[in-house]
Amino acid sequence: MKALASDMLIKIINLGSRTIAALKVNYLVAILIVLFALIHMPWITTPPIDEHNWRQTDTAAVARNFQFESSNIFLPRVDGRGQFSGITGMEFPAYNYILYIANSIFGYQHWHGRVITLIFGCLGLAFFYALIKRRYNIWVACISTFVIALTPLYFSFSKNIQPDILMLFLSIAGLYFTQRFSEKHQDKFFYTALACFSLAILIKVPAVFILLPAIYILKKEGLLKILDIKKMLSILLFLVAPVLGWYLWSDHLSKDYGMGNYFYGDISFAKSLALVATKGFWYRICDYILPIRFVFGPIYLLAFIGLLVSIVRKKYLPIVWLLSFVIFIAVFAIKSFYHNYYSLPLVPPVALMVGIALEWIYSNLKKDSKIIAKILIVVIVAGGTIVAFINAERVYKNRVDRSYSKLESIVDAVVPKNRLVITNANSNPVVLYFSNRKGWSLPNALLGENEIKTYIVAGAKYLIIDKSFSTTSQISELGTRYKNIYEDNTFVIFEL
Repeated sequence: MKALASDMLIKIINLGSRTIAALKVNYLVAILIVLFALIHMPWITTPPIDEHNWRQTDTAAVARNFQFESSNIFLPRVDGRGQFSGITGMEFPAYNYILYIANSIFGYQHWHGRVITLIFGCLGLAFFYALIKRRYNIWVACISTFVIALTPLYFSFSKNIQPDILMLFLSIAGLYFTQRFSEKHQDKFFYTALACFSLAILIKVPAVFILLPAIYILKKEGLLKILDIKKMLSILLFLVAPVLGWYLWSDHLSKDYGMGNYFYGDISFAKSLALVATKGFWYRICDYILPIRFVFGPIYLLAFIGLLVSIVRKKYLPIVWLLSFVIFIAVFAIKSFYHNYYSLPLVPPVALMVGIALEWIYSNLKKDSKIIAKILIVVIVAGGTIVAFINAERVYKNRVDRSYSKLESIVDAVVPKNRLVITNANSNPVVLYFSNRKGWSLPNALLGENEIKTYIVAGAKYLIIDKSFSTTSQISELGTRYKNIYEDNTFVIFEL
């Protein structure tokens, strides 16, 4: 027993020593990640009422329904369910389930998902740094990680209650472990990479395109190492089968539980191809990655320099990585044009190109003047920090009225828990989520007398109106038909 305790103590001491040694070598990125987290802290308890509140509340609702309806991960449920059970097809709800577990342990809070996403955002930075450091050097890794941390898209979504940052973290981690496998061909790295890729693709289908840069990292020697029966069977069993199995199951849930394509919507390839051919499409994608304004314009120039340097040096990882997701953006243009989070996977390769360019510029300047080279670094760090704080304000300044946070208590006073309701948020489940009720979220055009009668037949008992989505005349007209049981400056509730 004493020998076992002694061994455990030695292992803990060794682990601590290795951790301290790693922090000494990588202290710059450690400081960066800590600052990245701290900048998000002042607003971390904000409920999901900011940008993409429709997607955030949908995600949080699935987690809440795991907690209070059914914890079966294979039967995820949404709030905007109409008269149905809410069970519907969607991406594998791993993120929702992590949120459900956190809520079960700490008690339900609207903002817990923000903390979870921020943790994955920080892990994504750490694994990105580790990957680039192994393939390039510590300076390219530091600069590239600094760029990705300050990129508005990555910064913004690292606090959103959505699975996209988790998917991106797993994709980057998968590339890191692929890199480790390509160096010594140790099985533990192969299987860890396989698990990361499988879970990433289950969480969000776009992650499948990360396999292209993974193949590039493996090169011929690495590919030959995985062409044995055991590893090929593992790929089939732990990557192909789970992904195909889940999305076939998801299709079954969509078709057989009455919800239709609730999450997937229109994925017409013809419409995507038509959209890709327009100049405005690519302008918008560029604006998603980095707003095309004075502050961010030079970064595209640096990315182009990084592209040229990569070609000259014959190090094509950032190019393969970028092109793989450009293909995705183009093939699914009908989605990527309207939802900026589909552009998130483009951020790491762009950041890497910028890092390569800045390291190249610094190295060349240092040959002539170390002072000028150091001034460049100081300017970049200072400018980046200023941009970070400006971006933090931009991300949170458009917060929706916090009256949403009070909506559940308002509704509880006049609407029984198990009653179906109609809301007027035009497919946005935000009112359903914050009222903690199930039912329909309709456009104002469907709030006519005849239309509402059909929903009453389907089981609707109350109508919750968010005044910001409606007009005074429409609310007055509804008041002539239905009993007004509550009204304040933001909401009106009618009994049907």
